[in-house]
Amino acid sequence: MINVTLKIWEIFKRPDFLDFIKHKRTIFIKPNLCSDYLPPATTRLETIQAVIRNLRFSFPSLRLVLIESDQSTKTMEEKMHRLGWNSLLLFPQGVDECMNLTDTERLAVWWLDEHSGIINLPVIKTTDIPNVKFTAATKNLFGLIPDPRKAKYHKKIIQVLRSLKEYYRPSVYTIIDGKYCMDGPGSPLKGNTVEFPQFYIAGRNLDEVDTLVCQICGFDLASVRYLDPVTPTISKEDQKIFDEAVKSHFKFGNFAPSSFTVIRRVVFEVLPSDTDGMALTRIRKILGRGRRSLG
Repeated sequence: MINVTLKIWEIFKRPDFLDFIKHKRTIFIKPNLCSDYLPPATTRLETIQAVIRNLRFSFPSLRLVLIESDQSTKTMEEKMHRLGWNSLLLFPQGVDECMNLTDTERLAVWWLDEHSGIINLPVIKTTDIPNVKFTAATKNLFGLIPDPRKAKYHKKIIQVLRSLKEYYRPSVYTIIDGKYCMDGPGSPLKGNTVEFPQFYIAGRNLDEVDTLVCQICGFDLASVRYLDPVTPTISKEDQKIFDEAVKSHFKFGNFAPSSFTVIRRVVFEVLPSDTDGMALTRIRKILGRGRRSLG
């Protein structure tokens, strides 16, 4: 079941979310914090704050933990600071704890049980990684890998994403703020901002959410190799919202694919599988200076 809403608070009243949150004591919040680039390269601060605010109001006994991991070029804490996310550390407007998975050296799945779950907050963006095409529900779980040198997993990305999907499938609820997306050359970090009317997509089935996102982008489902396509189930009311806010938009089904830069092509096609060695890490850090602003 897919929920499509215009207001984020409506998601927390939906039957599938109430079923997900039932018996939960701890919720891990996983934004897109793949870099310190401003939205839509990363999740909007306002979206994270809205999720926290609604959880505090409707489920005040929950313990809220923000989770992410380091990159080879930047720590989780550095990325949060540069994005102005320090307010997320202030209770009660913020979370109870920020957990850096790189420091723990364990996958988040180690902490998951019937009393905990993950709220997944991805951004819709195209990507230049072969056979992945876009980032959304499943790809956002890549940040749960504690190893900061994640680029070495890109050459086996389909296998990695399928494994992450299998690990976390029962424990994840995804909420996508669809107002600002990204496409074109440079995406998922420095592409073109795509602005829709405000809408949200939410659901428990990672493949169902990603199938709908794939349709929004306009990519062939068969070309997304980690995806097991599922026909989205949407209520008549939500379908009307989707048709008016999303399907009528000129970018629906027309996202421009991302493409390799020269350095990325060298990384994927020439260098060995461990592509986060000291020299390359330094190059990537230099190339990553200067953050893109929204719009």
